[in-house]
Amino acid sequence: MLSYISAKEAAAKWNISQRRVAILCSEKRIDGVIMVGNMWIIPANAEKPADKRTRKIDKTKTKYIVTIEEMVSQDFVVYAKNIGEALDIAEKKYNYGEFVLAPGNLVSKQISATDNDRNSVDWYEF
Repeated sequence: MLSYISAKEAAAKWNISQRRVAILCSEKRIDGVIMVGNMWIIPANAEKPADKRTRKIDKTKTKYIVTIEEMVSQDFVVYAKNIGEALDIAEKKYNYGEFVLAPGNLVSKQISATDNDRNSVDWYEF
C-alpha cells in the first residue's frame, strides 16, 4: 500500500518551506499528490521537483563580457566664424539635446570580448 506524508513532513524531508511544498503541489509538480479537504498529501516516495526559479550554470563554459559599439553619423548645419567655433557650437547643441542622431544612420559597428582574466579580443567590424 502506498504511504503518504503531509506537506510539513515533505518540507522537512526536502529542506524547503511548507509554503513552497504547497506551491509545488498546487502547480502539480509533484507526482501523485492529492488534496484532502484543505491539506495536501504527498506520496512518501515522491521526489523533490527541480527548482525552476534558478538556472544551473554550465561549468564547462567561461563567462565573457561582449562589447558592441556602433557609430552613427548625421550631418547638421551650423553657422560660425571658423571651424573651431562650429565644432564648439555643435558640441553644445548635442549636449543640450538640440542635435539628436536619428537611428538608422549607422556607419559602422564593431565588437570585442573580454574574459574573466581581462584577456580580450581585438575589435573587429561586423
